[in-house]
Order: sequence, then C-alpha cells, then structure tokens
Amino acid sequence: MSQEKTLREKVFSICDIMQDSGEKITRASVRERTGGSDRDLSKFINEWRESKALVVQSDTESSLDSGTNSSNNDVDELNTGAYSTTPTDDLARIARRGAERAAALMVGEDAVVAHLLENPDQLPEDLRQQVEGYKSRTIAAANKRQEQYNPDFFAQMAIAQFK
Repeated sequence: MSQEKTLREKVFSICDIMQDSGEKITRASVRERTGGSDRDLSKFINEWRESKALVVQSDTESSLDSGTNSSNNDVDELNTGAYSTTPTDDLARIARRGAERAAALMVGEDAVVAHLLENPDQLPEDLRQQVEGYKSRTIAAANKRQEQYNPDFFAQMAIAQFK
C-alpha cells in the first residue's frame, strides 16, 4: 500500500521541479499543482526557501574550506536573490517600479499644481509676472469685445456710416 504524500512533501517536490525548470515559484503556481490553502502554502514555500538557503550556505562553506568554487552554488545564490530566473518577470518588476514612480510623480505634480492654484502668491516671481501679463491681455481683449457689443458703440458705428 502506498502512502500519499503530505502537502508539505508535495510543495517541496513541486518547488524543486519549478526551480530546476526555471519557473517562478509563487503561491498561485504551487497551488495549481498541489492544492491547499494560501496560509499553508506560504508556510511550506518559506520553509523550502529556508532549507535551500541553508543548503547553499553549507555548500559554499564546504567549497571554501576545500578551496573549490562550484558554479552551481553561484546559480543557486542567484536564484534566491531579489530577481527571478525568468527575464520577463524581472522586466515586469522593473516596469511596475517605473510605473509606480511615474504615478507618484504625477500625483505629486498634481498636488503642487493644486496648491499653487489656491496660493498664486507663492509662485516664483518670473512666473507671477508672466501670469499677470497674460491676465492683463485677457482682460483687455474681453473689455474690447464687450465694448464692441455695447449699444452705444453700435449706434456710433451706424451714424459713422451715414456721414
């Protein structure tokens, strides 16, 4: 009679297989293959990562003691780092960080714009003068148009045509 593997054993074997094939190890990808709750999977995946880190550390120490350095150790150390073994995942992380920075800049810029719109006296002097110049030209153009539609102006124009 064969015993069925425990969830922990399943997670460990799936994580080994995924690491060997270069796949990113996530709760979702492990859950697809093993089932189980997020809480349990997280615990077992973390245990697996810790056990791999201990294996890499002990292999590194033994290779340093013997004076040799294995290229597999270097690969294992890279796999446990901040970046994954899949370039597309790394690019997605970089793109996400870039998007987050862009969003922060846009939100920050909008906040500064809103503040300066409410407090135009805090604008730098050259920009304040530029705004005043635009305002005075706009007011002059509005006054000129308003003057042209004044009934007295129409009457004067009509009388001028008859002279």
